[in-house]
Amino acid sequence: MARLGIPVCLNGVDTDDASERVLASVPGAFARLSRTLVQSLDPEPLAELVQRLRERGLAVIAGGVDAPETIARLCCAGVDLLQGPFVQPPSAVMDYDFSGVDAV
Repeated sequence: MARLGIPVCLNGVDTDDASERVLASVPGAFARLSRTLVQSLDPEPLAELVQRLRERGLAVIAGGVDAPETIARLCCAGVDLLQGPFVQPPSAVMDYDFSGVDAV
């Protein structure tokens, strides 16, 4: 698909050897982190993984975002795109009321 100009998203990327082999052999445009990894990995190893993925030219996606703490940890790690029930879908009108949201 990449040869046809269709961006490929490698889904379920983790810190294991299998993910590393796939990343080394499949040219992709995006890497979507595994949900388990997004929810459980400490900030420092997460940032290291994101850095390695970005060095390969991949945009990093994190799904399953369900809390402000998760958003803060992922943004500090350098994740490019967030997905999940806590993220507002895009719309023509960006009128979300942030006044009731506690700062992280």
